Amino acid sequence: MVTFLPSSSSQQITVVENIVATTLTISAVPSVIQGQPLVIDGILSRNDTFQGLNGETIVITIDGAPLATVLTSNIGGTDGRYSITVNMDVAGTFTLAANFAGATRAGLTLLPSQGIFPVGAAISPGALLLGAGLLILLTQRK
Repeated sequence: MVTFLPSSSSQQITVVENIVATTLTISAVPSVIQGQPLVIDGILSRNDTFQGLNGETIVITIDGAPLATVLTSNIGGTDGRYSITVNMDVAGTFTLAANFAGATRAGLTLLPSQGIFPVGAAISPGALLLGAGLLILLTQRK
């Protein structure tokens, strides 16, 4: 008769946090007439898979001050797109930016990102590209 003695085995594992960088774009026309609507849109995506991120909060700022808040995929679809229309009531030159503060989902940490004006976009005369934002030139209607 064979007798089996108790035995055990173990192995140590390491689970690392899934931290993913993000990319946020912003797009708008470089100038608008005072009091007219301005459409601001863009995309929030993961840098590892380039997939859009849905349901994330984007804060649009003008000269660093909050202008509007919008959720990604607010226009339908699942590609991380956002779009919002705002009225620009004051004439002047302003820096427009989109900001994602980062987020934590089950098993995933998304790093913050800030939108910049898309490379290769047409900029009309009188508009300048500044750092991580788009300079918007507002003109008064005469």
